[in-house]
Amino acid sequence: MNDIFIFLRKPQMLISYDKELRIGTIAKIRVLSKLFLITIIFLVISAIIGILLDKILIHLFLMDSIYKARDINIHIASQYLGKFKPYYIIIVGPLIEELIFRLPLQISERSISFSFGAILYLFFGFGLIHFNFYAVNSYLILLLFIVLLPIVVTTFIKRYQLLKFITKHYILYFYIIAILFAFMHIPNFKPFNYKIFYLYPIFVLPQFISGLSLGYARNKFGIQYSWLFHAFLNVGAAFLMK
Repeated sequence: MNDIFIFLRKPQMLISYDKELRIGTIAKIRVLSKLFLITIIFLVISAIIGILLDKILIHLFLMDSIYKARDINIHIASQYLGKFKPYYIIIVGPLIEELIFRLPLQISERSISFSFGAILYLFFGFGLIHFNFYAVNSYLILLLFIVLLPIVVTTFIKRYQLLKFITKHYILYFYIIAILFAFMHIPNFKPFNYKIFYLYPIFVLPQFISGLSLGYARNKFGIQYSWLFHAFLNVGAAFLMK
């Protein structure tokens, strides 16, 4: 499975992998199965690092567990979703996150604008789970970030020819998206302890690793396969957390 490490040294867009797109579905699933095993191994290692850091913070600095806050937030989200939880974990959540973070890995004004608007929507605290569909203000906010902002971003991209810049610096672009995907999960650890806020990226290291693997799956086989891979990762992560 050296191909993934070669890819991560120099990520490339899907067009560079058109030969791989012509292989059969079974062959693609075999590659993704190997990728899944490698990803799980690195997820376990990164999780162990986070747990050890959490233990150090608890015993040396008499702090509350970071993971306890995460577990409480997950429990609240699970109660909110109710019977819908399995569908969100397997279908809805992975689909939304793939459209936001992996769709723009194939560079186009539309995909980048949509992704940027959605990221800002999440950045300002308007979550995907706790969205209030009965509030008019929520609809207006969604309209602003998902519709109007991408139009502005598209205009900005055209004016400053950012597509050429992104294409030229695609490696940096790929890793920034993986970092943003990881940082999107930091709110899972609310309420924050701002004294050690600089350590929070370590706790989302599993999401960063997942972002790299998902980016590989998307660029090698397409968005539908990164969505499928994301669903299996969520199931695997849920199993490991028990």
